[in-house]
Amino acid sequence: MQIPVRAAVLGAWLSLVAGSPAFAQADHANRDSWPHTLTRASLSAAGGFLRGPVDDMPLGVQFRGDVDLVDFDRVRVPFEFSFDVAFNDRYNPRHADYGFTFAPTTRVRRADLSVVYHHTSRHLHDQERPGPISWDGFGIRAATAAQSGRWRWEGRAESLVYPEGRRRYVDYRWDAKTENRVIDRVSPRWAYYADGTLREVWCDPSVAGRAGATAARVEAGLVLGYRGGVGEAFIGWDRQIDPLPTDHRVVNFFVFGGRFTVSR
Repeated sequence: MQIPVRAAVLGAWLSLVAGSPAFAQADHANRDSWPHTLTRASLSAAGGFLRGPVDDMPLGVQFRGDVDLVDFDRVRVPFEFSFDVAFNDRYNPRHADYGFTFAPTTRVRRADLSVVYHHTSRHLHDQERPGPISWDGFGIRAATAAQSGRWRWEGRAESLVYPEGRRRYVDYRWDAKTENRVIDRVSPRWAYYADGTLREVWCDPSVAGRAGATAARVEAGLVLGYRGGVGEAFIGWDRQIDPLPTDHRVVNFFVFGGRFTVSR
């Protein structure tokens, strides 16, 4: 149980820091200096029940963070981190994934353009693994949004290359991903949303005998905002690539759960 305990302590500490008056005062002070530091932070925790052909993985928990380390006005440097834990049918940790991303970003008209470096490392709990399971990706990202009345659309596209010397056990060579979200803001506190994600991965056939794999996720839910926090209840379908670290295959899940996000 050491993995989720460390994550819970880290997530609680980060949430307290991001929500503290000291952070808000530092944020105000840093905006008066140049370059600006720690000007934006977002932290979220989500839990989802999974129903699919994998019987010993009924629950997944995710922690996400996104912090602007430095802001030079025209260019900012976000740091994103993630920690995902999958639980077995006895609700003990099965495996955990750690990830982080650096994405220096500039604003060009209505779009944010980024150069991306991403790392993921996968770890098994109380199980033997065939060696390190990890990969590094390098690529580009573009994000934009549009508003019309109470409706808002947010879109993002990303493509990463995974060099052979920077990946272990996995067969990913490069990928392309698009994410879209539509939000219907019913009131200042209530909203409905629908998400769609599509990811195509081109693979090295010499590793697991496949030339590619497709992941997708469709999600819809209800949003409730209150005092700087946002709660979401969602239901969806999730097609995951290699949800089990040592098994190269694509699995479809039905998922339902909740998510809570705080930001400054």
